[in-house]
Amino acid sequence: MAIVEGQWETIRDELQAYTLRHGGLVPLDRPTVQAAATVAWDGAIKMDADDTSPQLVNGNAEWNILCLRMWGMQHSQARFHFPKTIAILEKALGARLLGMTFSELAAGADIVPHLGDSNGFIRCHLGLEVPEGFPLCGLRVAAESSGWQEGRITGFTDAYLHSAWNHSSRRRRILIFDVARTEHRANTGFMCRWVISGFILHQVELVWPWVTRTAWRERTALTCIRQALRIPLHMGVFHDVVHRWMGATSSRVR
Repeated sequence: MAIVEGQWETIRDELQAYTLRHGGLVPLDRPTVQAAATVAWDGAIKMDADDTSPQLVNGNAEWNILCLRMWGMQHSQARFHFPKTIAILEKALGARLLGMTFSELAAGADIVPHLGDSNGFIRCHLGLEVPEGFPLCGLRVAAESSGWQEGRITGFTDAYLHSAWNHSSRRRRILIFDVARTEHRANTGFMCRWVISGFILHQVELVWPWVTRTAWRERTALTCIRQALRIPLHMGVFHDVVHRWMGATSSRVR
């Protein structure tokens, strides 16, 4: 982790350069004038106003995220836009690096308590732009609360109930990255397929509800999806498609 903390300013500067070119953490399928000549990329998260997903942010506040890698699947344009960030994290963590996401929490925003996908990894937050210390700007995991510091990493288990807030007058930006626990290092591929298959099955279920009408059908569908994911995970095939299926195609989470 010392490698990442030692080069945090490089990561921050690369993010700032990206947001200046594109007008923020916005989808590149709606490019600005400056971004028109760049490679199109839809690697950020945005949910439409009529989206039925659970609202994670209070009122009209914004929580913007830009996902580079999720559950071992890296977007094809991630390295094009963030070569230094990816190189730093890969050098420090190698195959244990499961996910990378930039997170921007607007002033006055509260992220409601929610649970993550697995306890098989450690979720790490690297402070990049932290407007205020705790308690104005902070994170609560289970019964413990703390703040962020620029250039410092905070780690926790994502499976615990957690929430965050920014009660300052300026935005807060961090890099979120997921690191497989040492005891699960040999099974990271299986763990990634396990989580991704659940997301994909949910999408399939929306189209063909009969797929999950019985426990046997659901187990069979999950097994088939996990086996099919062996090719994408090992060879990099369909990573962008999986990003879109898992909802990482725009820039605002509500």
